[in-house]
Order: sequence, then C-alpha cells, then structure tokens
Amino acid sequence: MYIDRETAIGLRWPDQTFRWSPSDVSGYHHAVCRFKAGSTVLPTFAMTGPGIFGVASPDFFRPQRPEICFPGIRLNRGDLLHEEQDIVVHRPIPPHGLSQSCGQVIDVEDHGPVAVLVQRGALVDHDGAPWITATSRIHAHTQGSTGGCHAVPTTHSVPDCEPTAVADTQTRADQAIEYHKFIHGSKMTDNVHTDPAFARAAGFPGTILQGVCTYGIVCGALVEQLLANDPTRVRRYSARFLHAVFPGELLRTRMWVEGPHCVFITPLPERRDTAVLSGTLEVQ
Repeated sequence: MYIDRETAIGLRWPDQTFRWSPSDVSGYHHAVCRFKAGSTVLPTFAMTGPGIFGVASPDFFRPQRPEICFPGIRLNRGDLLHEEQDIVVHRPIPPHGLSQSCGQVIDVEDHGPVAVLVQRGALVDHDGAPWITATSRIHAHTQGSTGGCHAVPTTHSVPDCEPTAVADTQTRADQAIEYHKFIHGSKMTDNVHTDPAFARAAGFPGTILQGVCTYGIVCGALVEQLLANDPTRVRRYSARFLHAVFPGELLRTRMWVEGPHCVFITPLPERRDTAVLSGTLEVQ
C-alpha cells in the first residue's frame, strides 16, 4: 500500500449531500451520552456527515482490497488510525438542514513506514458558506517513504495545578454498537467496534469505542460542565487520540479554563488514569 505525496496533495474527494433532521440530532446525542441536549446541536455532529473523513470515509470504500483507492493513494482500511481531529465552528449547526460535504488532502507527512494523511473537510450551505471546517490527521501504514516532512505531533500540556472542573461520563457496554447503528445501520461485522473476532484479530482483547464517539462524548461533557449546556458558544474543538476506550469504561475529563480557552485531558480511572484524549476548547 502506498501514498504518492505529489499526486495526493490537493486531491479533492467527491462532494456529498448531507441532510439531517431533529431526529438525527437526537439519535446522535443519545449515541454520545448527551441526554440533556435540548434542541441545540453539538459541533461534533458534523463528523457524522458523509464524506467528512475524505478518502478515509466509508462512503468511498471499495468492496475489495485496497478499500481506499484514489489517484496517488491505495490503502487498506485496516491500516488506518485516527490521530487528531480539529473542528472550527463558523456558524452553529441548526437542528435541521441541508449541506454539502467537501474537501481535499492538504498534506502528507513522512514518518518512515507510516504516513500521516492531513485532510480538511467542510460542511457548506447552498451558497458555499461553511458551517464547520474539520481537519483530520490519519495514520496510514505504507510501503517506503512518501518523501514528505516528518512533522512533530501536536501536544496539549495540562497545567500543574488542580483542574477548574471535572466531569465523569459512564459509557455503556453497547456504546460502540449504538454509535455504529446510528452511523452505518445494521451491518455489525468486519470492524473493531462491533465484531469481537475482528477486534481480536486486530490485537485488541475486545471491541473498542469509535474515536469520534469518544470525541463527541468529551465535547458534550465540556459543553455541559463549562458552557451551561450551550454548544453554540463553541468556536473550536481540537483533540488528539491517545489510547483506545473499551465500551463500558468511565471517562473522567479534567478541564483547566483561562478566559475563552480550555485545556482538557480525559483519563480512564479504572485503568490507572491512562489518558485517552487530550485537547483544547475555544469559546466565545
């Protein structure tokens, strides 16, 4: 499997139509443990849009290997790992709407046998004005060097003091299944989130929670704890994925607030505070 950097950079994936209703928003909030949401929409709901992950979106997978096949890019989906996700909110997402999902590959970083595919997607209205801009960094195992730079991963250092606030979120044993059903429907095989045999073959003791599910759960905890449950105040939400979460585990998010800026880290108390997510939240 390979990525040809010169060909891949600038590659635009096919635009996708994204239509949603209040029932879709409600289903998403249930899938990310947000039970006091009201009529407002978490910005992470944008990550459920078709094509928002670009060439790594299931919407574009081929039925046979390599599942991901674009000019300059041939990858197996099992070789991918979500490293970072950043969302910039230009306007709050309404409870119902119609948008286009579009974007392109903006960089390919060389990390030896691993390349990092940097993609920027957006949800835009019929005039092309964006609601959300989403930048994803995705690890991909490749054969040989891609020829790009070896970038330093983003780090989010937490202050050496007591956090401003702490929020506990208990995930359910069927959390990954719930999220998978919301996104993909009833197909429960050939993935590490709902298929135990597939997860064990990938090196996990059991199924794991989707990274974007953890991402949404923590965003909801931050919004509820710091913003009086008002996600329309979020301007940017960035996070780095550190370890896998197993459905049923407790997430404990610690937050340090300074003005409109918050730094957070989410460890697992049941696993000696192993951190699974760290990042920043910017608000108005």
